[in-house]
Amino acid sequence: MTRRLLSRAGALRLLLAGLPALAIAPLACAGNTASPRTLAVAGQERHFNLFAPDGVQRAPLLITLHGHGQTAQQIEAMSGWNAVATAHGAVVAYPLSRGERWRIFGPHSPDVDFLRTLIDALTAEGLVDPARVFVNGYSGGAQMSWRFACQEPTRVVAAGFVAGAAPDGCGLGDKPPVILFHGERDSSLPYKDGQRTLDIPALGQAWAAREGCRPVATVEALDGPRQRDEGVRRHRWTCDAAAPVELYSFRRGEHDWPGHARSHGSRSVDATAVMWAFFEAHAPPR
Repeated sequence: MTRRLLSRAGALRLLLAGLPALAIAPLACAGNTASPRTLAVAGQERHFNLFAPDGVQRAPLLITLHGHGQTAQQIEAMSGWNAVATAHGAVVAYPLSRGERWRIFGPHSPDVDFLRTLIDALTAEGLVDPARVFVNGYSGGAQMSWRFACQEPTRVVAAGFVAGAAPDGCGLGDKPPVILFHGERDSSLPYKDGQRTLDIPALGQAWAAREGCRPVATVEALDGPRQRDEGVRRHRWTCDAAAPVELYSFRRGEHDWPGHARSHGSRSVDATAVMWAFFEAHAPPR
């Protein structure tokens, strides 16, 4: 089925990258941190950092995308995915954009090519299971994750978006389950910007509608002491017994990764742990 891809008025035209090449150059593992690697994609060298616990084979793959202006090392430290990967035998890839920003908008994104090639290359190594691929990101990385999950739904089991989402333009057809985390005081990518170009609850509802879910979310105020103080609510759009779309909103939350030590108004929920549980719940059995 032909799908309408994300677009935005005034977005720069993106150059066609051609067919991606499957050449990958590995470097040695560096203990508890990810190691830098390179990948040839359509004649260009792309970079990513990779964390793989010793001895893993055909493991789940977590693709984690940094925000605009961030580095792979910064999103690695912010997200805490390495500890989850160690505990559960998963692999984490931290791709790097070319320049400070991902190519999110426009009819063709070379970064979609990059992520597609990354999955293929790690699969060819025998390192990851292509049936257990999860994509997630922060801020602009969340927007790029949204684009990839929209365009490549058969390659993504589930997706997570932290402090970011893209103006809706996914088109019709089945999409993977998604989970969102967003602070209501986010001034960088507002929870609701007043013009409906970025309305996080409405975007969650639009995604749920494509899954055939109930049009109205069930909203639950979490009642832990710190959660009450931060005004944490869990929004669920249900489909039968499953909940393929969830949103955690934080009344006092800002533009942060919830649960991170430096987050503001959103420390009572560990977004990484909650996201992993969501991913596992919607993954096929090993």
